Amino acid sequence: VYAVDLAPRMLEYLSRRVQVEGLSNVEVRACTATDSGLPPDSVDLVFICDTYHHFEYPQTTLASLHAALRPGGMLAVVDFERIEGVSRPWVLNHMRAGKEVFRSEIEAAGFRFLEEVEVAGLEENYLLLFRRP
Repeated sequence: VYAVDLAPRMLEYLSRRVQVEGLSNVEVRACTATDSGLPPDSVDLVFICDTYHHFEYPQTTLASLHAALRPGGMLAVVDFERIEGVSRPWVLNHMRAGKEVFRSEIEAAGFRFLEEVEVAGLEENYLLLFRRP
């Protein structure tokens, strides 16, 4: 398991947590705003939770994730619904775009959309699944 983040404080937190939990199968890695920091063809699943909306350079970041995924690998994206008149003001002001834009960005990067999965307990979020062909 690779735990990836670009914030130094989060990397420190993750490293401490891995050590305290005794997780010998977790490697903490730094990424950049444009590169996942993952080796090519190194992962079967990329799970992005409530952070895709922070991607400043989605196409280069997605290209890096596409390269890191093995053929047939999955990309799972959980993020906030951004719907005018429905979503909380914090979400509307915080999110750079909504689900449809994010899906089109991900598909443009070469991922194939599989489905949107309903998850019990997620009230403001959605889960989209994609596959690297």
